[in-house]
Amino acid sequence: MTSDNHEFLILNCTEMDFIINRNQFFASIVLEETVKYKSQARHFSSLMKYHEQTLPVFDFNAFLKDTFGSGIESIFNIALISDITLFSEGNQSAYRNLILKENTELSSEYLALKVNVQAEIKRVPLSEIRLIPSGLRAKLNKEGILGCRFPLKNNIQYFVDIETIIFKCIEEV
Repeated sequence: MTSDNHEFLILNCTEMDFIINRNQFFASIVLEETVKYKSQARHFSSLMKYHEQTLPVFDFNAFLKDTFGSGIESIFNIALISDITLFSEGNQSAYRNLILKENTELSSEYLALKVNVQAEIKRVPLSEIRLIPSGLRAKLNKEGILGCRFPLKNNIQYFVDIETIIFKCIEEV
């Protein structure tokens, strides 16, 4: 195994796949019980309990469907748990100013990302991930799309930054 390999979560969807850096979440659990949540921020539609804390759940499945017209509706979903304190100070501030002001009972440390169970953690050589072409790069990077990979014929995997995606939805309020 070369030092070029890195762990990613690969979400398998119908027409395309999405790659998330494994460092952007520290745990994953089956998402069983949630409570509906009404937020001004797009795609925050439920709450879940995690270690005595209440976490807002960002519905990545809904984001993919709205943004790409892709995704898999699944009976079972997984919650990826992210540590907000590892995000940029600007994004932490946006979280405090919108999400925590809406509901002061929510965790100031963690949030959850709802994804379908059609996912696998896989080591991928970084050399296989290509940058977005320069004419589109700046725009797509602002949307959270950092690169792409072509592992099989007629298949594309988009490398996405969940911090950028989540906080773009928060900032659009």
